[in-house]
Amino acid sequence: MKSNIFLRYVLIALLIIVFVVSVFYFGLIFGAPIKVKTNEYDADLYIDGAMITKYKGDDKDIVIPDHIWWRPVFAIGEDCFSGNHGIETVVISNNVKYIKRYAFTGCDNLKSIEGGNIVSVERFAFAYDYQLKKVELGDKLFFIGERAFARCTSLNYIPSKNSIREIGRQAFAESGVTDPGDLSGVEMADDAFASEMLSE
Repeated sequence: MKSNIFLRYVLIALLIIVFVVSVFYFGLIFGAPIKVKTNEYDADLYIDGAMITKYKGDDKDIVIPDHIWWRPVFAIGEDCFSGNHGIETVVISNNVKYIKRYAFTGCDNLKSIEGGNIVSVERFAFAYDYQLKKVELGDKLFFIGERAFARCTSLNYIPSKNSIREIGRQAFAESGVTDPGDLSGVEMADDAFASEMLSE
């Protein structure tokens, strides 16, 4: 009798677990994203990965995680670190391919960012990061968006120059890049290296 009751409870527990897991995956497939929180990050989960959307920690040296909730982190989301005055260095995991718009805007103490597999840096991603001088994003970066490095006055070179295929409007306006060098084969806005950043 007791064994039957125990088995019944085990069966109920298994059914609940299966139900919860099914709902989770159903949500990922048909209702993505699912919003989750960790101690340091908020993130959106998709069926094939995670995008971190907000950093909540207070470290000055950041290491972007490989995974959140067993999902590979493929993107640093919009405004994730924007306006953070504490961070100084960021190391990005090789799973990350996209840095979304405004991700690091106005991080005025950020000096270094390193990643190996970035393919796209969206508009204003690092704008107004006055102390940013080291940007190493790997050899797969092909797109730098509008004003992505505008007013990065300490940055004096184009990151991942050999792989770049497109540079947007005022991408390096008022930055420390004064001589972009040979950019043949790159689709580039006329004002990508403007000495003055125009209003919208």
